[in-house]
Amino acid sequence: MQFELGNASESCPLCPAEPAVFETALIATQDRVRTTTLALRARLDQLGVSPSVLGNVELAAAEALNNIAEHAYSGTPPGPIRVSAYFERSHLLLRIVDAGHPLPDATLPSVRLPDPSGPLADLPEGGFGWYLITQLSDAVRYDRCRDLNILDICFRCDLCDSD
Repeated sequence: MQFELGNASESCPLCPAEPAVFETALIATQDRVRTTTLALRARLDQLGVSPSVLGNVELAAAEALNNIAEHAYSGTPPGPIRVSAYFERSHLLLRIVDAGHPLPDATLPSVRLPDPSGPLADLPEGGFGWYLITQLSDAVRYDRCRDLNILDICFRCDLCDSD
């Protein structure tokens, strides 16, 4: 499975200058999401990323990948996802690319939590994923480029300062 982004241009986000420390492609199913999340965590652990950052990356990746499986490929067979991780300056960049439906209005959704003051039965089942992703990370960016969704999630990572 391959994604073709072509040459980087002004209309697309630039690829990180450093080579990926983790890269894999998967089909958007719950089993593959879990396997990929565990593999990402194991690789970053090998590289010496701190346990707190590992936990944040793992949870944010799981939320983002599950959102793609559930929403980006809604109404279609499970499609491909590419997951890459890069060290950039003092951050770890997690880049997730898929060929599913774009986000509504091609923008990140609101990160407000639902109002918990009403009856528990009235609380939505979902809607917490984007909030978690933004709280666990330092920055989140979404772009739509050549029919691909590109999600960048950045985490402060002191390990990166020593490079």
